[in-house]
Amino acid sequence: QEKLLAVHEVQDTSLLVTRFRNERLKAGQRVSLHPSEGWWRALRRMAGWVIIDAPSVDRSSATLTMTRFADATMVVVAADSTTPSEVEGVRQEIQAAQGHVLGAVLNGVKADARFASRFVA
Repeated sequence: QEKLLAVHEVQDTSLLVTRFRNERLKAGQRVSLHPSEGWWRALRRMAGWVIIDAPSVDRSSATLTMTRFADATMVVVAADSTTPSEVEGVRQEIQAAQGHVLGAVLNGVKADARFASRFVA
């Protein structure tokens, strides 16, 4: 059985970097998440930080499945096309899934940052 999750320990640190090996999936094979409290407890003993790069909530349920295990979630939004109401909707979805949103990162902000002003309260 081929391993689908690659784990690399960065030398002389407690940093573990993982990558899911999509290329090893067979035709028609699907992946599903089975969150486990015990797995997260073991991971927290090994690592000070766990950063999950999950797909957007409109493309995958992975974020909503995993967010309740995270200390906090950062929402990444496209600065030039995401509205504040869309960000609020995602925040509400994450909270409904027992997650905590720490904040948002504006991705793709241009040098003049003309879109960032839309997010000022």
